[in-house]
Amino acid sequence: MKAERRKRLYEALGIGTARRFAGDVLTPSRFREHFLAAKKRLSAGLERQSSLENAPFSLVLEVWNVQPGKEADFIRARRAELFCGIGLCAFAVLDGVRQAVCETPSFIAAAASAAACLSVFCLGFVLMACALWRLSVLKKRRFVSFAKWLRRALKGGKA
Repeated sequence: MKAERRKRLYEALGIGTARRFAGDVLTPSRFREHFLAAKKRLSAGLERQSSLENAPFSLVLEVWNVQPGKEADFIRARRAELFCGIGLCAFAVLDGVRQAVCETPSFIAAAASAAACLSVFCLGFVLMACALWRLSVLKKRRFVSFAKWLRRALKGGKA
């Protein structure tokens, strides 16, 4: 009888589910499987990227799902992404300034707010960088990997 009540209590509280989840998460072989799968996807992406550098530009457009004759729509969508990224960055900066100037929260609240603003800013920055990269590739009609483009952009356009 006690065992039955304990079982119902565990089910009601979700303790058994939480224990199974923790066991799955902490199993070393599971982590290794996920790590190896991610490593495999990354190496496949790098191979595909290096093959695109020497491929005709029409293949790049095909990989990016750009229909022939619809490049203008694709460019318009990338510009919209760029403006969304700029908006997210501006929002994060303005909210951070507002928090610093207008409110006097506790240290914990200020740190949490700063972390939230930083995460939104990073999201906007990544969105902007990806949109600028794709626009640059479309403008030059030559594929350059994101890493090479970013290095070149950070050096001021010098190769």
